[in-house]
Amino acid sequence: MSIVPEVLWAQRSNATELAKNVLFLTVNITDPENLKVELTKDALKLSAHSTTHDKDYSLELNFYEEIDPEASKHDVSGSHILFRLQKAKAQEGFWPRLIKEKGKFRYIRTDFDKWVDEDEQEEADPVADEMAGGMPGMPGMPDMGGLGGMGGMPGMDGLDGFDFSKLAGGDFGGADISQLAASLGGGNASDMLNQSAEVESSDDEEESEK
Repeated sequence: MSIVPEVLWAQRSNATELAKNVLFLTVNITDPENLKVELTKDALKLSAHSTTHDKDYSLELNFYEEIDPEASKHDVSGSHILFRLQKAKAQEGFWPRLIKEKGKFRYIRTDFDKWVDEDEQEEADPVADEMAGGMPGMPGMPDMGGLGGMGGMPGMDGLDGFDFSKLAGGDFGGADISQLAASLGGGNASDMLNQSAEVESSDDEEESEK
């Protein structure tokens, strides 16, 4: 006997731009296999087997209004089957519910991570909404490849292999201190050394006064 999976949903609407009239569905089935999806303008039919729980799932939703199946899409991400369904017509108001049938269906719940109120839709990020939850490759994150060996940090070029631990003892390990100063944006090397000596002298005076 098959089980009805949990469905989370949210929506967007817009009176003039059809592309902004969408439904977001998340069907929770852990590690689905043998997934079958049948999407029409009126309904979604889905079945799958969970390899983790060794259970069969099936779902049938009769939508409140029509959608455009050709402009809709879905993706599988771990324990979720994610749908972005295009509503068939542009309208200002939200659908009052996801399906035609009235009543309380325990397996259909509001997706509060994606839900926004009708008067807050313009502030929502459509890119973040797009297939949210899957995050393949962490879109929007900067390329961190330049940080290997701190080579990607500004002002640190040419310092690969330098042992900074030697600075604590005043031993610069044969490094060209002028190059070091220039790389760090510190200016004249002698000025850096004089400043360092003044700090140490000041510290010694404070210590002797105690």
